[in-house]
Amino acid sequence: MKQKREKTKVDLPDGRPVHVMNTSEIGEMLGIAARTVRELRQHHDLPALGRDSFDAREVFRWAVAAIKGAPRAPAEAGKPTEPGGLSPRDELAVAMRLKVETETQQMRARLLPASLALRSMDQVAEIILDEFARMMTPGLVAQIVAETNPDKIQNMLLTASRISRTEIARRMLELSGRTASGEAFDGADEA
Repeated sequence: MKQKREKTKVDLPDGRPVHVMNTSEIGEMLGIAARTVRELRQHHDLPALGRDSFDAREVFRWAVAAIKGAPRAPAEAGKPTEPGGLSPRDELAVAMRLKVETETQQMRARLLPASLALRSMDQVAEIILDEFARMMTPGLVAQIVAETNPDKIQNMLLTASRISRTEIARRMLELSGRTASGEAFDGADEA
């Protein structure tokens, strides 16, 4: 079994310390496949020290810039992260949090308000209960009680449920049309 290579810390010729990681480690750190890391290096300017070596700090900066959607500004050689500033890992965490918050706000703007969703669910439950009540007519119940053959009872129930399913589907389609037009929610605000 292949042993995992440990992260190494080296100094570049300019004296800047670098945490060197390979393609697999970068993929694991970013939560993506090694193949995706290679594609990002080849086609999207993921900074690399060599074919299979990366400066972890530069990769973090690149990922933060990619998440923010801003063009990546190359770090100035020889300038470590400013004291008191965020570490690359913290910058990535902040950028990811901002991205998730933005996506959440966008989704909330597209979602149906809870009161209207509850109104729709009430209407769906009403349709299903109504059709179940229609299916279980006194005549069908009497036939089921009088029948001793389990196969015939099963056939009676299956036939009745198929008819009910068809009617439920028709009424649900009708409800979806009323929901799309807003007609299903008329008076929902007053309730």
